[in-house]
Amino acid sequence: MSYIIDVYCSKKNSDEAEEPIPIVVKGDSWFGSVKAAAAIAENDMQCVLQVKTSHTLFPKTYIENALANTPGGVHIVLKGRHPNGRLLIAMGYRYSAKKTLFFIMTEGAGSTLPGTPYEMKFTDEFDNVGKLH
Repeated sequence: MSYIIDVYCSKKNSDEAEEPIPIVVKGDSWFGSVKAAAAIAENDMQCVLQVKTSHTLFPKTYIENALANTPGGVHIVLKGRHPNGRLLIAMGYRYSAKKTLFFIMTEGAGSTLPGTPYEMKFTDEFDNVGKLH
C-alpha cells in the first residue's frame, strides 16, 4: 500500500524575496478530508486533496446526486466555510459515466475553471480504440 503526498514551493525572484513562499500540498485519499484541508489552511498553506472514505463535513451525497446520469467530464464546485473560518472548496468530477472523483481544496490552491475533459479510451472486441466522452 502506498500513500502519496507532495509539497511544492514556488520560487520568487530575488526582488520579491520578502514575501513568503506559498506552499501547496497535494495528497491522495489517505490524506483527503475536510479536517485535513482546514488544518493545512490554518497554517497558511494551500492544498488539493482527494476525498474517498473520510468524508465527514464533505457534501459527497449532494455531489453524487447532482452528477448522477451525467457524462464524463462534468464537474461541480461548491464553496463553504469550515467552523475555523477558513474557506474551503469541494469539487466533484465525473470521471466516466459511472465514476465520480471528489476533491477538497483551499481557496487559491488552483483553478476550478473548466478545461479539456478527460477522454476515456478503450479497446473493443476488434482491437479498435474508441473513446467515451
